Amino acid sequence: TLSTQVSKVTVFPGVGSHFPVFNSSFCATAAFAVQVIGADWLQAGPASGTIPSGKSVDISLLADPPAAPGSYSATVRIIGPANAVDVLVTVERN
Repeated sequence: TLSTQVSKVTVFPGVGSHFPVFNSSFCATAAFAVQVIGADWLQAGPASGTIPSGKSVDISLLADPPAAPGSYSATVRIIGPANAVDVLVTVERN
């Protein structure tokens, strides 16, 4: 089962950020895939991989929102074999 301790991450334009995803399974390595939903201005990676039992992997974020000032948001979905975890990503462009 995949999990994370965050439900929301704020990213600044052009500045990277990250959050950990944990595999709380005690007996199996978990494969995962990353999807960005609702934004072509957000990159998240790695796009896929595996997390050993009891370990974590950092999902890196890089935002390049439209030039117009405003608040932008998207969802990063981490899909595992038993569940999916969603993290809301927001960015402010002044």
